[in-house]
Amino acid sequence: MRFPLLTFSAWLVLLVTCTVVGLYMQQQFIKKAVTWAAAFEAFWIGWAMCIVLLEFWHFVLPITKLNLLVFSLIALVCGYGLRAYLVPVCVIVQGWRKIILFGLPLIIFTFWLITRMMFSASVYDHALYYLQTEKWFSTYPIVVGLGNLHGRLAFNSTYLLFTSLFQTWFGLPRAFHVGNGLLMLVLLLQLGYGARGVLRIGGRAALWEWFSLLCVVPVLQQIILNWRIGLATDFPTFVLGIVMTIQVLRLLQTNERNSQEIFYRLCYLALLAAVGITIKISFSVWCGGMILV
Repeated sequence: MRFPLLTFSAWLVLLVTCTVVGLYMQQQFIKKAVTWAAAFEAFWIGWAMCIVLLEFWHFVLPITKLNLLVFSLIALVCGYGLRAYLVPVCVIVQGWRKIILFGLPLIIFTFWLITRMMFSASVYDHALYYLQTEKWFSTYPIVVGLGNLHGRLAFNSTYLLFTSLFQTWFGLPRAFHVGNGLLMLVLLLQLGYGARGVLRIGGRAALWEWFSLLCVVPVLQQIILNWRIGLATDFPTFVLGIVMTIQVLRLLQTNERNSQEIFYRLCYLALLAAVGITIKISFSVWCGGMILV
């Protein structure tokens, strides 16, 4: 029972901190209403900024519990600056009945997903260099010439900086299993939110909502595959590809003439693209395709 509870607490803390930081940055670009769509966008912004912060941090210090403390303090400061905007959150969830109706199934699904993360990872890259790279990240700052020990240690995927945070989470056992699970959880919630637009009675579903519905099955399939467990750097770029495609479809189909809104969405895409490329260089091919679109 220790593993599920510690994993749930780690996911909850990072989910809240990333979302709050993302909401703060959103409000600096454009005064957006607090909606589910804005909250999902905020999480990915905050998650990307977390990786950016870890990159600069790792120039001088290893990834330790201090990172969690600093990022949580940043989230607290951002939350204080957002106090006027966080009040309307009650509009999203009105009353205890809605909290029970949506919150209880969500908690049950989250714990089910956590149990799926407890299986052994059979992707050989974990033992080949993922675990060793994460150990270097959590023990030392950037080591010049580390790739001379083993070529793959020079791959330096920034996603392993993020997963190193879980190693610092108060003795979380098998912490390397839970990194991809948080991204899976948020992505499934976002796709479910988009897919409900297709099932809405009356009105016409947007193209991004149809895309969300079509992506549900492929994403659920990843729960069956064993590479969703652990530190595989292919999965976060897979997630970012779906999230960015949703945004591109919304940008192409929107009738929005507000230049500030368009600028915000372009910056949002640029941030996710930049972080995705630092996770896996091959993601630049997909980003190039999006630029052509």
